[in-house]
Amino acid sequence: MKLHNYFHIVSMVPLITAANVIAQVELPLLATPEVPNFYYEAVTSYAGNENETLLDVYIKISYDELQFVKIEESYRASYEISVVIFDASGDQQDGKIEKEMIEVEDFQLTNSREKFGVSKLSFLLTEDSYRINIGVMDLDTRKSGYRRFTISVPDYTKEASISDILFLDSVTESDSGTVQMHPAISSDFISESSEFKAYYEIYGVKSKVVIVNKVTDLNGNSIYSDKFTRKPSDGVIREIVTIRKEKLKFNKYNFVVEITLGEKTISKSKTFQVRWFGMSESITDFHKAVDYLRYITDKDEFEGMKNADEKLKRRKFMEFWKKRDPSPETETNELMIEYYRRVRYSNKHFSTFQEGWKADMGMIFILFGHPNDIERHPFDIDSKPYEVWYYYDINRNFVFQDFSGFGEYRLVTPLYDLRRSDF
Repeated sequence: MKLHNYFHIVSMVPLITAANVIAQVELPLLATPEVPNFYYEAVTSYAGNENETLLDVYIKISYDELQFVKIEESYRASYEISVVIFDASGDQQDGKIEKEMIEVEDFQLTNSREKFGVSKLSFLLTEDSYRINIGVMDLDTRKSGYRRFTISVPDYTKEASISDILFLDSVTESDSGTVQMHPAISSDFISESSEFKAYYEIYGVKSKVVIVNKVTDLNGNSIYSDKFTRKPSDGVIREIVTIRKEKLKFNKYNFVVEITLGEKTISKSKTFQVRWFGMSESITDFHKAVDYLRYITDKDEFEGMKNADEKLKRRKFMEFWKKRDPSPETETNELMIEYYRRVRYSNKHFSTFQEGWKADMGMIFILFGHPNDIERHPFDIDSKPYEVWYYYDINRNFVFQDFSGFGEYRLVTPLYDLRRSDF
């Protein structure tokens, strides 16, 4: 049986049942997405008050993550957002709770992953390091998702400085001339989109200043740069710039803002990801994503995709996953998402002298998911350390042994339909 067909037939069983049996397994748990899953962005800027900094916390959640209830001729979703702020000593400094509601008339929109509810909660803080806890709860299902992160809040009144950078999906102008910015909170941009923008502010400059905006790869190599001058208004320079995408491929980049004052250069940067519509968020490098397909393609199919030029490789990749989409009527390819989630987990937990996805444990985990049970033998007198992974749903088990003593467990159980030598 070909490996890609094998995966298609048997892998869906662990995907469906893993949540019911995972408590039995001692393996570190695969983090399941929060319900509801959401994005967040925390941006600091000058508050206009001495020794105070404005912290804006944005929360973005797609309609598909919420439970909509039919109300007469429309559909309504209600959810609650909580933001709690702790200082470096662990003492609570601030917090807010807000209730949000989304109402649509078209039922199809309730399942959209392109429509979002966006909220902003603002706080005034002093210079310090803070821990931010964010929670989102669907008020119908009572299910919750959480995020926790730390942030250093600067004092923008001390010297010339640049605010945090906020990426924007779009900018609109009302009839009265008011400019409204729509933040791109996830910092992931679809490469097919017409454009995307960045907003920042510059403080503490009294005269015209030279500004350099540039996009670099993560190694610091410049993709392009723009140089221009601006004069402050009321002591602040406010800038909305368009990030050109014609030279940007599927990859991660840095957007950098630099100003030079005499012999001193001040800069601020922010990382963003360019991806294609329909790609799993676990994929950050397209070429590696193709490599990861070795376990579910035959040799000819894999080599054809691997050696294709950029355009053809992309087409082959998207066609490969489109054929295996368990719900083609929706925008989400659940099998792709689960596969690359397993790859990410394997790289985190099974890496030794090689990447975790290449290890035997990583290979089995990627193909079959979490085992129903694990039997460990680390200190048996008459044998080297070994483990047995049991998959009751498909009536299989796999034995791994640490022959070297360095934690590199190799697959002992024959797996005749998984010929790794093909690759």
